[in-house]
Amino acid sequence: MASGIAATKAELAKLKSILSRAKNIVVLTGAGISAESGIPTFRGPGGFWRTYRSQDLASVGAFKRNPSLVWEFYHYRRELVLTKQPNKAHIALAEAEARLKAVGRRLTVITQNIDGLHQRAGSKEVVELHGSLYKTLCLKCHSMDTDTNSPICPALQGRGDPSAEGSQKDIPLEELPRCKNNDCKGLLRPYIVWFGENLHEDILARADYELDICDACLIVGTSSVVYPAAMYAPTLAARGVPVAEFNLESTPATHLFKFHFEGSCTETIPEVLKDICDPININSGSNKENFSFVHSRMMSTDAKHHEISPSSEKSDLKEKNIEKQSMKAKLKIAMRDYGSTVIVFHIGISMIMLGGLYAAFSSGLELTWLVEKVGLSGRSGEIATGASTFVMAYAVNKVLAPVRFSITFACTPFVVRYLRSIGMLKPPKAPPS
Repeated sequence: MASGIAATKAELAKLKSILSRAKNIVVLTGAGISAESGIPTFRGPGGFWRTYRSQDLASVGAFKRNPSLVWEFYHYRRELVLTKQPNKAHIALAEAEARLKAVGRRLTVITQNIDGLHQRAGSKEVVELHGSLYKTLCLKCHSMDTDTNSPICPALQGRGDPSAEGSQKDIPLEELPRCKNNDCKGLLRPYIVWFGENLHEDILARADYELDICDACLIVGTSSVVYPAAMYAPTLAARGVPVAEFNLESTPATHLFKFHFEGSCTETIPEVLKDICDPININSGSNKENFSFVHSRMMSTDAKHHEISPSSEKSDLKEKNIEKQSMKAKLKIAMRDYGSTVIVFHIGISMIMLGGLYAAFSSGLELTWLVEKVGLSGRSGEIATGASTFVMAYAVNKVLAPVRFSITFACTPFVVRYLRSIGMLKPPKAPPS
């Protein structure tokens, strides 16, 4: 067993048993796994290039103001990454993916990193949420291409030195990277999601699909604070999917997960993924329930929050907090799956009820009796005076809002399933082949 794993053989067997039964494993990775290969994050204290923070250069506004400076920054990062190699965690993930694929199972990496180390390690199923250092987007024809040339254009040769602040003139616009598709020659920008930009819809759809079908999740080297990735694992945990977190330290979301491990992912990930295709591991755990994965300080997630012998009061408080956060996660799932349909369906119900009330009033429904029944008797004279039939119908419809909402949320899941079955609504997108 690799050093740093302080789980008993029985505990490790339970973990491998869960992974051995999983059909679709999702691995969420962040800057922590790349840091093990020596790649700086350019975020937080000390994360400067020359006198600039990443946030100062990673924006559309910065590119418009000085595309030469922005390209120098990304050229420096591209060249830096090319000097680094995938580490044991990258390689273990790639090898596990290949082994699982051979037996009809899947492992997909959803990463916030832009360095391409997962692909260089051999991973095929990689969803890059924030883009890639080695992809470009043409501002003229909008084509996206992969370019691993070093340098990406002759004018950037020898540029990007962090210590060369102000010592070189800006590169002329026409000499910066240009589109090579059909003589387009449009200016290229890095294919990276910059600050102030939304993630690409096709990438989000692919990530949503993988999360919808996954039955086990590993979190590797991410602090779980950058959205939308920050909500992925808590949402899975609330859904009952086993989630194991691997970080150098705990994160704000650690208490939401059943399993947590502190230590170098280059030690933990290879050990955890070893032999997960071995049939022996499928039933090797003492039971098939979710287990607590104990980290290197021999402290479970529960023990970390309860200390050694927590009082029942503290225990109950923790349970209530977890339940509250789980409800929020479940609400996010519901809104993701049914959000647009809920709005349309609810508006439809409101219009039907409003129309029905209007028709009832128009056909002679006694307003005084209705006003008393809905608790507006004190205002009956005021409402009757100068109030049109439509306004009265609208007021009663508002009083009946709880009824409308109850109908909406009770019926929407069934309506969505029916509309998907007859083809009026599209199911979650399948991954690209």
